[in-house]
Amino acid sequence: MDNFHDHSNQPLRQNNASHLEITLDAASNLLALAVALFANNTSIKSLKANIHQSFMAGTSHSEILFLFEALGSRPHLQEIVIRDLRRLRSHPNVQAAPLPIQALSLALIQASKLQVLQLSFLTFSGTTSDFTTLGASLQNHPSLQEIDISNCCLEAPYREDDYEAGEAFAMAGEPATQDNNCILDPLIKALATIQPLKKVTLNATIQNEMGNMSPASLGFLIRHSTNLQSIDLQGFALTHGHIAAMIPGLCGTQNDRLSSLKEICLGTIQLGELGDKSLAQILQSNTTLEYVDLKLDDGDSSVHVAKALIDNHGSLRHLFIHGNITPISQQSFAEAMEFNYVLESMELMNGSAEYLPAIRFYLRMNAIGRRELLMGPTDRSIGNTNAIGASKSKWVEALITHRKDSSALFYLLSVNPLLCADVQ
Repeated sequence: MDNFHDHSNQPLRQNNASHLEITLDAASNLLALAVALFANNTSIKSLKANIHQSFMAGTSHSEILFLFEALGSRPHLQEIVIRDLRRLRSHPNVQAAPLPIQALSLALIQASKLQVLQLSFLTFSGTTSDFTTLGASLQNHPSLQEIDISNCCLEAPYREDDYEAGEAFAMAGEPATQDNNCILDPLIKALATIQPLKKVTLNATIQNEMGNMSPASLGFLIRHSTNLQSIDLQGFALTHGHIAAMIPGLCGTQNDRLSSLKEICLGTIQLGELGDKSLAQILQSNTTLEYVDLKLDDGDSSVHVAKALIDNHGSLRHLFIHGNITPISQQSFAEAMEFNYVLESMELMNGSAEYLPAIRFYLRMNAIGRRELLMGPTDRSIGNTNAIGASKSKWVEALITHRKDSSALFYLLSVNPLLCADVQ
């Protein structure tokens, strides 16, 4: 790892660095580094830059732009990781100098073979126009597979938590637009045009510290990103409008172009009655989601989501719901689990312990394979509970395997009492 002061750019001049990790501070010679990159280096595939807080404060705007232009011009660059490891969020008086959004745009528009972009603990600066340009630099990118922007924030002028207009749109059944301070919309919509994209992580430590995104842009991303497998949006003020906007991409008809999304983490949501019903519709109809993680806003109920689990015998394996979950919701989840054979793990964080034993019991029964026993190896329809799907030998094998688990034995015999009958 190098600080790239005047003496330290020899490896680049020799054109033999495929993986370059550098530390940048106020004393770094950016012009010399950029010139070394531009000169003849074509071997770099991975760049990791650790930025000191003094770096951008002691560097001119033009030098930063020149450096990022040089970085993006490397013809074989596949990975960019930029992080401020010295930024201590627990010290409010310590401010990281902002990285211009324009610098990112200059790098990304040239990096045609880039596959991974990771940005951590950075402060971004720029106008609304700069964010639009950033989106344009990623439009239809041919190779980007993963974008991870975590624990980053915008400069103070762009941190307004102005969501009243967006909420009014959502209440009226209309998607919010960029007019209500959804500064991330150009970036979100650009990501939807990147066909190789598989993973999107946009996390903020403090809610809305990275700005807002409209329901319309999130719905656009889900609907058009047919190869997207994972999306993590913790740290945003999401509402029931965002949930409803995802329905067309996750629950369309057979003729619709559906998303292949497997994992979704939405952070805190103002779910409400409408959001609860919309999320329930997604869980009932979707056939790709395996992992769902969200946090309920205070006072929200998730009864409809719980009831949706009764009819869900598809792909959902892991469900995590955080927040002050109401007793009615907890009871609904416990009752639903009796009829859900596929969930492998479920956590109701901050809920009471009253219904947890029942939930955990049925999760354990799922783990020992009750879906296979009750529905058979090929029949995945929700059919007659009296028509036991697996063969008797499979049931006997399950009894032998779990013979030391009295609860499992009792359950298996209770749902298939014919195992105790004499067979001629």
